[in-house]
Amino acid sequence: MDQIISRWCYYVSFLLKGQGRFLWTIILASALLMYLFNLRKALVSGIVEDVRMVLVEKKAIIVLWIFICWGVIVSMLNFHLGRYSLFILPSLCFLVAQSFLAIYEKMKMNVLKPVCIAVLLIMPLPYYASNIFNFDADMGFMDVIRVHKLTLEYLNKSYESGTVIMDSFPITSSMNDTRAGYAGRKNFKHLDRSCSPPEKIDADLFVYTYPGNLEQCKPETNQLALLKEFKSSFARVLIYTKK
Repeated sequence: MDQIISRWCYYVSFLLKGQGRFLWTIILASALLMYLFNLRKALVSGIVEDVRMVLVEKKAIIVLWIFICWGVIVSMLNFHLGRYSLFILPSLCFLVAQSFLAIYEKMKMNVLKPVCIAVLLIMPLPYYASNIFNFDADMGFMDVIRVHKLTLEYLNKSYESGTVIMDSFPITSSMNDTRAGYAGRKNFKHLDRSCSPPEKIDADLFVYTYPGNLEQCKPETNQLALLKEFKSSFARVLIYTKK
């Protein structure tokens, strides 16, 4: 139960605050208050038709909220990764857009309208680059892709098919799956035994990466010699061979 509650908190925080989306939360909260105020006015008036119109007008919005709540519940029962909740974002984005339009129409000062739009457009930009890895829901993953590309270009240029390479996830996916667009025509042999002592691994090259096996183990530099290093922000690839 503790893990489920922890995942619920993580996903709600990711969807409503992560990647600069705390402004979305302000917009949604403001629009919700407006909606409840209009609903209260209709209830106070005692006119059933007014209440019905307020509810019918927002029927699609209510359905989207139900879908979002369902998505969070499903996600919190699933494995703990941000990307597993990304399917909720399109619906949430639509809700934010509709909420913003409702607030936009009520704004009295016209000068605030372009300012609000500019702020909404600018807020996500700092999250397109990062000095830390925030897992695969962050645009910082572009740095990982960059170093993987450089690594595969180097290996395809410098080594022949049949070269045995010790590697691990995530770079092993780039090396093995041609659909990813990194692997060339050469067929390297791969061993996923990244934390085993080098003397127990019959490999020509030893590849260590961050994110990846560098999080769990360090290269034994007394047995391995560094051949090449690729870096991009936080992402790193180290290629070693036996001394």
